[in-house]
Amino acid sequence: MKRTVDVTRAIAAIPPRVNGLLLEAVNSIHAQTVMLAGGISVALDVNREGAARTRQRALDSVTTEWVAFLDDDDFWYPHHLETLLKLQRDTGADVLYSWFDGNNPFPMHRGRQWNPAEPHHITMNIMVRTRIAQAAGFLLPDGPLHQDWMGEDWMFINKCAGHGAKFAGTGEVTWHYRLHGHHTSGLPRW
Repeated sequence: MKRTVDVTRAIAAIPPRVNGLLLEAVNSIHAQTVMLAGGISVALDVNREGAARTRQRALDSVTTEWVAFLDDDDFWYPHHLETLLKLQRDTGADVLYSWFDGNNPFPMHRGRQWNPAEPHHITMNIMVRTRIAQAAGFLLPDGPLHQDWMGEDWMFINKCAGHGAKFAGTGEVTWHYRLHGHHTSGLPRW
């Protein structure tokens, strides 16, 4: 029997992916080796607001102890959350990350542990203690820098660190990262 854990999965999605890639992402959530009690929070970017505002809407509805982010065009392997939960139990960390196959824009970071003096990108398919994620948020006080702003994931990671989050990562591959012709890089360009 699967162990039940208090994790909500948060997905920021765009309309063109609803019947294809988003469905594959959601199916990968249902295939996890742990049973997840928190449900799925999907925010759909129907107004072309970009990833920062859409991720924030998905995060705002989370009430569980943990939130695990999944991009609508990526998918998790069945052991993804089990790996992150074990890493959390072993380290006591607040932000957990693993590695991926598919597109790999920064292979030099695989397995690298977070160092606040020399931070590196860990992608957005991470699990975060909800109170820290909500304190950090994806928006600046007045929203994103501008309509075409990207980098909300990097800002979020650094804001989590600024809120005192402890990070732990593994080089184990637990999810698939897609880069394709309709990849938005967080911009409202679909």
